[in-house]
Parts: sequence; C-alpha cells; structure tokens
Amino acid sequence: MKRKIIAIISVLILLAGIILTACSKVEDKRILVAYFSATGNTKAVSVQLATETGADLFEIVPKEPYTEVQLGYDDPDQRITKEQADEKCRVEIAGTVENFEQYDTIYIGYPIWYGKVPRIILTFLESYDFKGKEIIPFCTSDNDGIETGLDEIKNLAPNADWQDGQRFDGGKVTKALDENGTITDETVKKEIADFAEKTSPNSEMNKKKRKENGDTTKTFGSEEAPFAEGSDNESTTAKEQETTSTTKQQTTTTTTTTERTTETTTLGEHDTPYIPIP
Repeated sequence: MKRKIIAIISVLILLAGIILTACSKVEDKRILVAYFSATGNTKAVSVQLATETGADLFEIVPKEPYTEVQLGYDDPDQRITKEQADEKCRVEIAGTVENFEQYDTIYIGYPIWYGKVPRIILTFLESYDFKGKEIIPFCTSDNDGIETGLDEIKNLAPNADWQDGQRFDGGKVTKALDENGTITDETVKKEIADFAEKTSPNSEMNKKKRKENGDTTKTFGSEEAPFAEGSDNESTTAKEQETTSTTKQQTTTTTTTTERTTETTTLGEHDTPYIPIP
C-alpha cells in the first residue's frame, strides 16, 4: 500500500512538472522578412537577417522590373525620379505573400531613394491588413537614417505595432559582398546579428522578457531604443549633465559648478546629395 501511495505521488509530481513547463513555455512567433532590393544590398541584408531570425523571406518584386538605366540618379526623365517625385505613385507588385495572416512579426526592408521610401513599399503596405502585427523596418542608405520616410509608411499601417528599426550603411554592405551577393564581412554580419537579437521576438533576450512579463507580446520601452545606426552619421545621445561642487571655508563660501554636455547630432542631415543605394 505504501509503495502504491509513493508511486501515485511520484506520478502526480511528474504531471505537475509537465504542466508547469507547458504553461511557462513561450511559443515562437512566426516571422517574415519582406524586402525590396534593386541592386542587391538590401537583399543581402535581408537574407542574413532571415538566417539570424529563422524567418521566411519574401522579395517585393515590381511587376515591371527596373532597368539599370531607369535607376539613373538625378535624371528627370528616368522612371525612378518620376516615381519618387509623385506622392500618389504606387508601383505594382508581382506576386503576393501566401498565408500572410499567419505571421506575427514582419521585418520590412528597403533602400532610401532621393530621401524617401521607394513607392513599391507603399504598395506593399496598402496590400495587406497589418492590424495587430508587429512591423520592424530596416533600410540601406549612404546618408539617411531609418527615420527617413517613416511617418509616411506608418500612416499606411496605423493599426500595426511599429518597432524601432535600423539603417545599414549601403557603402559598407556593398564592400562586404562577395561575387554571389553574399555578405562575408564579419563586422557587417555581427551588426545584423545584433539587430536580430534586439528585435526578434524569438531571440533568447526577448523570450526571457516575455516570460518574465507573463505574456507573449514583445514591446520596447523608450530606454531600450533606438538601435545603433552603424555609421558616422548616427545620432549621439546627450549625456546627463554632471555637476561638481567644491566648497572652501574661508570668510566667504565659493561654489563652482562645472557642466559637461555632449552635443546631439540629428540623423538624416547630409552634406552630399541623395544617392539611391538599394
């Protein structure tokens, strides 16, 4: 009888452990990396990002592909110049994302063209219902920061949970590519890996946060963002002022306060013209 009781207790303890483990487990989110790339830079970053996050890939391809001539810079007669100058322009996309509703988190990647988000990205955002989904933008650019054009695209998916994104230096990415268009430079790969760790809901860091919060929703607080831009133009956070007071006891008391302040730069300002770097 005693053995039966012990056996029953052992089984109950085992079942309790299984139940607790199941309840505490944070399920993986379904992730999609959707990107537009005309010359390969954004594609290379997207492929690496999908590898780091375990995401599915979807290339946003224009129904009418861009030719090298049409991508010519500062030519008023070329397609890209006309599209970027027309706020109502929407470039038609070839193909759609299958079972879009299954994805919880969508990374959206694109180059910055003429200081704006390519019009095809606007088409993509208007083509699906992003309500309740998490969107994480990233871009490639030589000059502009990730905030360039964000207000415009956020307005096209107002019901989405927009997270802070990151800009990847177009010039650095170009130099990091091998003949197959794959990133081989370890510094660039680490930058992408760090971005994935900070943003992916399935990273160990964010799984732990979600588990501690008792839910499966990842959000970033103001203290956790923004992410480093990875270029000489990145913004520098203003340091907190430090005050030191020295008091000498004589006939009078003199207090000297020194303040140290670091200047803040603003992303998106440039001394050179906009150059499209996909």
